Amino acid sequence: MKDFFHLHRRKLVFILFLILFIFGIANIGDYGMPWDERTEVSILLANAQEYMLQIFPEGSKIHGLAELIYGEPISRNIERDHGIAAYYGFLPLMYLTNYEYPATMYAWHIYTYLLWFLGLICLYFLLKEAYTSPMLPVLGVLIFFFTPRIFAEGHYNNKDIIFLVFVII
Repeated sequence: MKDFFHLHRRKLVFILFLILFIFGIANIGDYGMPWDERTEVSILLANAQEYMLQIFPEGSKIHGLAELIYGEPISRNIERDHGIAAYYGFLPLMYLTNYEYPATMYAWHIYTYLLWFLGLICLYFLLKEAYTSPMLPVLGVLIFFFTPRIFAEGHYNNKDIIFLVFVII
């Protein structure tokens, strides 16, 4: 068994991650919408608005569009101390969902899960560097993945779990 795993380790690890990914994606709709997600999206839009106002000259079409975005830019917003830089990559997805509530929030959960899953992959490589046994990194990933609280938070928590992911990375 040990020789089989050693010979096919990469394929088996890839298949494991594929199964974990599919399992996680299949559970995205099971967590509902946390009460503060709309606020988090508005913070993201306020950040985008700030960049648009700073980059594009006053009087340009994009500058005018930035002034129409919900609320104030982040520099004048009450939520200016809430970092959301990990979600800048989500802005194109918001555009694709036309900013409609259910579609945007579902995409938000997928994006959160993808970031969390990236952390899971990085955890595997971190454990692979730390231990000589080929099974310990797999065991560590499985424990991390199947810890109920962490698994659930990996689908919707855009603060704590994403910070944990960046610490792992």
